[in-house]
Amino acid sequence: MNAQTIASLSNSVASVVSAPLTLRANPLTLNAAAGPVPGGPDLLLSGAIGQSGGTDGVTKTGAGTVQLSGANTYTGNTTVNGGTLEIVQPTIATNSTVTWPAARCYSWILRPPTSWPRWS
Repeated sequence: MNAQTIASLSNSVASVVSAPLTLRANPLTLNAAAGPVPGGPDLLLSGAIGQSGGTDGVTKTGAGTVQLSGANTYTGNTTVNGGTLEIVQPTIATNSTVTWPAARCYSWILRPPTSWPRWS
């Protein structure tokens, strides 16, 4: 299994991925370092994240903010292991689960979605 990583750049504007992404039986890590982006995400993914085979999901790492704003359809777990994950409408698939380690203090922001995922 080959994991894939997308990381934000260290500058004063957000790193943006607007093309759709497809998970092909490989997990995706979104690593956003806390950058000098004033009041906004450090890494913005506006393209939809889908999947083709497998049930791998997305892991958010780093102290920065990642914003997902595409009509995501992947069904694997979404795990927050650092920083802030902002989910904007459209959202993630309703049969996907969003998790974060209970002993850690990470944050998430929900904008009004059309459907809610499971939270654990």
